[in-house]
Amino acid sequence: MNTCKFKNRKTMKILFTWMVMAVSLWFLAACQDVTPGYLETDNAIYKPDTLVIRSELDDDPGEINPTYELYLGFGYSPDMIVNVLGIPERINEGEDYYRAKWGAPWTSVAIQGVLGTNPIYMEVGNITSQDGVPEKLREYISVGGNGAFEVPLEHDIPAGSYKITLNVHNEGYSHDLVDCFTIIVK
Repeated sequence: MNTCKFKNRKTMKILFTWMVMAVSLWFLAACQDVTPGYLETDNAIYKPDTLVIRSELDDDPGEINPTYELYLGFGYSPDMIVNVLGIPERINEGEDYYRAKWGAPWTSVAIQGVLGTNPIYMEVGNITSQDGVPEKLREYISVGGNGAFEVPLEHDIPAGSYKITLNVHNEGYSHDLVDCFTIIVK
């Protein structure tokens, strides 16, 4: 006994063809305008969220550590004295002595909590200040792929407190993290 409600096989084939086309169109329509990947910045944070930059460096070389000289006289290598015994070469040196000696830039920590499809790009957005000159900071500041800000050791940025907005973006998504970091120039 034939349980098919359609008496004609041709009608059944046409109906099946229309159903396949409808499902195919539905899939194609569902795939349009879908942005690839994702970008989440809800938990993005800098810890600490402030970097203090000094215009006047405390680069006083201090003095040679007498204990260091004593061990050097005993025949220990400088590497052994500093790295193994933990005795510093110099004492009473200025806070910025080694930064000035090596020309190290002022660098913040990397941003945490940014998730998304790679590559993720970071750009310095808006810079605001109540008592400084944001345009001058913009000339010197850069941001790395991990969100760490960098300002060269040698600069002429006026003293002040600067709030920085970071633009985080990848293919199809863009988020501004408004006033997420502060740079204080003293």
